[in-house]
Order: sequence, then structure tokens, then C-alpha cells
Amino acid sequence: EEYHKNNIFSSDEIRMISKKRRMFEYRCQRRIVKKADFLHYIQFELHVDQLRSTRCKLRRITGAVATQNYAIVQRIHRLFHSVLLKFKGDLKLWLKYIKFCKTKNAPKRLQQAVQDALKFHSYSEGLWILAAQCDYERDNIEGARLTMMAALRAHPKSHKVWVEYCRMELMHVDKLRRRFVVAATPGKKTRTPAEEEKLLEGEQFSCKVADRVYRAATERVGEVALHLRFLAVYHRYAFAEQSCEMVHARPASLHPDDPSAISARCQRPLDSQIVWSAAVRAEREQECDQLFQAAIETSPSLKLWEQYCLFWFSVVEHHQQKSNAQGLQNALAQVFHVCQLALECDQLSLEVGCQWLEMLLLAGFRSQAVRVADHLLSAHSENIELWVKRLELEMYQSDGQFVQLVQASKKSLAAGHHQLISEMYGRWALVNGS
Repeated sequence: EEYHKNNIFSSDEIRMISKKRRMFEYRCQRRIVKKADFLHYIQFELHVDQLRSTRCKLRRITGAVATQNYAIVQRIHRLFHSVLLKFKGDLKLWLKYIKFCKTKNAPKRLQQAVQDALKFHSYSEGLWILAAQCDYERDNIEGARLTMMAALRAHPKSHKVWVEYCRMELMHVDKLRRRFVVAATPGKKTRTPAEEEKLLEGEQFSCKVADRVYRAATERVGEVALHLRFLAVYHRYAFAEQSCEMVHARPASLHPDDPSAISARCQRPLDSQIVWSAAVRAEREQECDQLFQAAIETSPSLKLWEQYCLFWFSVVEHHQQKSNAQGLQNALAQVFHVCQLALECDQLSLEVGCQWLEMLLLAGFRSQAVRVADHLLSAHSENIELWVKRLELEMYQSDGQFVQLVQASKKSLAAGHHQLISEMYGRWALVNGS
């Protein structure tokens, strides 16, 4: 009656909604319950709620009537409770309900849903992190810490849980620092960075808790990849500069010969939140290059050469994003030089070779691209992508090289790839009129 009185739904629409609800209720009360029936019912109610919300906004309906309309939302909560009672083991269903609670800004129901889901899915790392996030967003840092500790008891080797625990501690410190600076700054007075640092000298404003999490994680899980994930988190916070130094030093002592750890040390000059001028950045890029060269002379390996080349690929990407023409030109020249050295030393990996091949094709260096593709095929003759690139290089050449490559590819590749090779041969024949 209220919907009809306020012209939200017409009489025909109300009758249709009632008829649909009656049909769905009968289906959900069957002896053999189907999950799909509940999901269709929930989807129908979501559409009704969306239509109601849109019309209320367009017709500017507020006050008591709009409050009564939340009955639809309560009905959806009830439906989710009913279906989850019958299908507790369906994690995707729990995640649907959690997403709905987030959408409707229902923090209490969200927290309860996450806690109930954890009773049946304690193996899910994401649920534990979500439970800690719910506590943190309600300014309950102690509860969030207890949740993360429980998560670590369930998943002591999980990279994701350890890193998220550290991230939460850093977010908490960042929030405390911001609040304290605002509270301690009267009026609109501004403070210099040095004054702020002097103001924030207390232990509660430092990274000590996050550092303890990091040390505990690396003692439990001694993998270089974990150190690098922590490093990416620390880099987001300017006040964590000393912690970044610690994270760089620790894998160097624990894993002195690991290529990933060596690569992280070599890229240290560029690991900073500071925005440098083009000249300063160029100097730091060259400093990184010298560190890589020294590391390769000391302990050469295919993995380290790959890290060296990928570093310069990342530099090219950076200059492309910044639209720095001069820096991009220098970085491209350095990429070609480093990849050529790796090729001459027979240390060109498949990943690096494919990226370099794409760059050579874009730059129009066909003869060099042919040499690189032939070198990669000599070591990876079973790779279909390499054969496709190699055949594309000969697509517009009328000599017999293409036919020889087709025959060689069919000998090296599995039978399932022969159809693609035959299609490329057909294209070549059409292009060259054979």
C-alpha cells in the first residue's frame, strides 16, 4: 500500500512482485532444496530493491516511507541466512553474502557473516584477512591483531597473511601519525617535514611492531620472494625508510647467492618515494647498471641475467608512462645492449628473449629479430609462440625459407599445433601467390 500510495510501484507491478515472491517461496520450501532456487530469489529481490532505490531518488521520496523500504534489504538478509544454513560448505555463497553486506554498508552483519564463514572455512586466507579488516575498520586494532595471530596459527607459512599483517600495522602507524600531526597543529599553521619528524618521535609512531612481524615471518618462511613482498609494502610509506634498509640487508645476509636477492640489492638506488629530476634519475639508473655488472662478474647465472634485462625493461616502461622521450631513448638503447650481451654469453632466457623480440619487431630491426628468434628456437623448439613469431618474420618473403621453417616446426611441435602451422602456410601461399 505504501509503495502504491507513493507511486513507487504501480498496482500491476505490485501484483507481479507478489506473484513472483509466492512462486519463489514455494520453490524454497520443497523437500529437496536447490541452491539455484534461493539464488534466483535473491537476484529477483536485488532487482526489486535497485528499482525501488532508483525511483525513490528520481521522485525525491525521503523520510518514513524510504525507511520502510529497507524491508526488501532485510528480506535479502533472511534469504541469505536460509540458504547458508543449508549450504554451509559453499565458500562462494559466503563471499556473495559478504559482498552484499559491504554493498549495503552493514558493518555488524558483515562482521558476523565473516565470523560465521570462518567456522566452516578456516582454510581460507582471504576470510581471515577480511575478518581482521572488519575489526580494523571499527578502530579495534587489538581485535584485528588477535585475528591475524589466529590466522597465522592456521596458516603459519602463508606469505599473504604475513604481508597483510605487516601492511595493517603500517596503516595503523600512518593513521596515528596523521591524526597526531593534525591534533598538535593549532589552527591552519603548517609544519616542515623536520618539525613533523621531531614531533613524531614516540615508539607508537615507529615501525617497530611491523618490523617484528617481518622478522618473525622471515624466520618462519625463509624465502626470498617473501622479503621482496615485504619490501613492496614498506615502500608505500615514507616514514619506513629505515625498515626498507633492514629488509634490503636481511636477504643479503640470509641468501647471499640468490639472484632475486642480488637483483633487489642492485636496484636499491631507485627504491625511494622521492621524485627525482630526469638527470638525477639517469645517474641512479647507471648506478644500478654498474651494480648489476659487478654482480654478474662475481656470480653469473641465467636467472641473474634475466633480472638484469627485466630491470631495464621496467625502466623503459617507467619512461613511457612519464612521457620522457630522452630517458626512453637511452633506456631502449641500454635494453638492446644488455640483451645483446646476454645473447652473446648464451644467457638469454625465454621470457626476456620474447620481450626483446617484440621490441625489435616494433623498431623494425628484422634481421636482428631473426637471429634472436633462431637462437631461442634452438633451446625452446617446442614453444609454439616462438614458431609463430619466427614464421611471421618470413611471411612476406618469397624464398623457400618459409617452407623449410614449416617442415622444421612440424617435426618439433606436438600434433595439436600442426593445424595452426598449416593455416600460416596457407596465408603465406596467398600472400606470395604460390
